[in-house]
Amino acid sequence: MFIGHYGASFVAKKLAPKLSLGVYFVAAQVLDILFSIFVVLGVEKMRLVPGFTETNNYDLYYMPYTHSLVGAVAWGLVSTLVIFAIVKRAPEAIAFGGVVISHFLFDVPVHTPALRK
Repeated sequence: MFIGHYGASFVAKKLAPKLSLGVYFVAAQVLDILFSIFVVLGVEKMRLVPGFTETNNYDLYYMPYTHSLVGAVAWGLVSTLVIFAIVKRAPEAIAFGGVVISHFLFDVPVHTPALRK
């Protein structure tokens, strides 16, 4: 999963090289950063369930604002606008937003079916 997320960053860097690879790495994790904040605030939900999956104990049972298709696209568009306001370069802003959205696409095949709601 993380290989895909960061792989999108490498593609974005190749297509729009004016931003650093590190900035694109942040783009790949924007949805997870927001999810963590929303969990702390009680907006989105997760619980620890021993043996929930073979790789971790996280039951990410309510995350419609960060890990839904609509949420990912919305955050991607917001990110595009924020980066454009900062760097004033459309290719880099679009690439950044694209990496944000790609997070959802790479999560779908590896997350539990709850993500597909």
